[in-house]
Amino acid sequence: MIAPSPNLANTFTPFGVYHAVTALACAALVVAVCLAARRSGRKHERRVRSVWVWASGVLQSFALVWYLLPANFDVKVSLPLHLCDIGVWIAALALHTQNPRFRALLYFWGIGLSSQAFFTPVLDEGYASPQFWFFWLGHTQIVGSAVYDLWVLRFRPGWAHFRFAVFAGVLYGLAMVGFNEIFDSNYGYVGRTLPEKKTVLNALPPWPWRVVVLFLIAILAQFLSLVPWLIVARAGGGPNPSKKAPA
Repeated sequence: MIAPSPNLANTFTPFGVYHAVTALACAALVVAVCLAARRSGRKHERRVRSVWVWASGVLQSFALVWYLLPANFDVKVSLPLHLCDIGVWIAALALHTQNPRFRALLYFWGIGLSSQAFFTPVLDEGYASPQFWFFWLGHTQIVGSAVYDLWVLRFRPGWAHFRFAVFAGVLYGLAMVGFNEIFDSNYGYVGRTLPEKKTVLNALPPWPWRVVVLFLIAILAQFLSLVPWLIVARAGGGPNPSKKAPA
């Protein structure tokens, strides 16, 4: 038996076979969970959902402890302040409570924003590193929860959900700008520095104009994720999203 390449174990390289296989495996997991929930009936669907929520909580708790260990801690990168770090807990709350505000954040921050991690992952470590699993499983839990809420629980976003998600996102972004200025960090990718790995941020104007453009891109991405549901509602092919809007 040929041993796997140490490069794959220790180094993740985006935009190749390694990236594609990993992303497809995550997508397959989401589809499998959603199909199991849909085929299980209402009573057993709750059990499937509970397992998914608890699994998310356990993994994120483990990741939080791991990053806060003295050997791993760095105030610039270890705190759970990225949008995806917060999003995974919002995902669990949205599925557990069915609160419309949490569901709005889950959809727009999950489908509209966190899904980009599957296409442009900011990751260097391979599968032998905990960071690899924290990154891929964490983003799968966010986006997968949003897909679950749409596919299994029939959530349909509307304008009010969009407005709330954008408002919350702007508040988050402004808070991170202030935090990054104090600690010279880059949480939310709105700090002065750029990720070590080249991303779309490198094509944006210098800070602070980069923050303005990033806010506009984020709002546009969330709006584009709303458009299909507006079309469906207008065509009469689904429930009126505004009826499930947050108060």
